Amino acid sequence: VAVAAGARLVLDVGAAGVTGGSLAAAGLVDIGSGAFTVAAGLDAAAVLGLLTAGRGDGSWNGAAGIGSTAAGTATSGGAPRGVGWLDNGDGSFSFAFAAPGDTNLDAAVDILDAANVLAGGAYDTGLAASWSQGDTSYDGMVDILDIADFLGTGLYDQPPYRAAAAAADAGAVSPRSPRLAGDPPASSPSIRDLAFAALAVDATASADAPSAARRRGVRGR
Repeated sequence: VAVAAGARLVLDVGAAGVTGGSLAAAGLVDIGSGAFTVAAGLDAAAVLGLLTAGRGDGSWNGAAGIGSTAAGTATSGGAPRGVGWLDNGDGSFSFAFAAPGDTNLDAAVDILDAANVLAGGAYDTGLAASWSQGDTSYDGMVDILDIADFLGTGLYDQPPYRAAAAAADAGAVSPRSPRLAGDPPASSPSIRDLAFAALAVDATASADAPSAARRRGVRGR
């Protein structure tokens, strides 16, 4: 796929995804509320460059790179969204409309995402990090601003969000999935809650794992 400067390629696929062999984006690739996989030719630095260009001033108003009008619409309406990305390990990279904190791009923010951030070990280290390790600001690092983005969505342990976004993107009205009777009230967990919960699901975690988490910079607030 080659998008010329000043041009815009819109992927009108709802919450689905498409795959391209390679990408040259002097113009803009708008993934909307869907997903796009590039099979070859990119690396992490190129990916961050494409997303930074598409993000523009933070409202996804860029004229080049990879962006999402659905993310821009949601963000302007008070629901922070962006374009998440994954290195698939085979030379391909996947991009998807995503909420900050959805590290595995499964359209939900849950304990698996908290575990990914902790397992990445990049928090407050200055080490290079990816979306799957918690970098939601596209600066290649994980810090308190990324954790604030993670917690600020209000999506933790809530129903998947992407289908509703796709419906809104298509101009339809999609009712929010109801919570089940008996479910505990929705609330945003603290950083300590996320850290300890993620460590609890790791059967190999040692008895002093919480202390190790604190040494990595994960602290309660």
